[in-house]
Amino acid sequence: MMDFKFKFRQMILEKFDYECFICGVPEYIQKLHMHRVTPGKDGGEYVEENVVLVCPKHHRMVEGWSWEGINALKANS
Repeated sequence: MMDFKFKFRQMILEKFDYECFICGVPEYIQKLHMHRVTPGKDGGEYVEENVVLVCPKHHRMVEGWSWEGINALKANS
């Protein structure tokens, strides 16, 4: 299981170029979080289509937001 989590995180880091999707802060400056757009309580899984890479500041901000809201925030950042 640990190997899968590591590989999945690496895939997500690469997909988002090791940067927060919203503000572009790089992984080496601040540990980035994998955020599930559809939360686990609503059946959301850790799958590529449901995960966005964000810094801690933006992770707190986008809790409960849809992809539409997340993309709008990125566009205005």
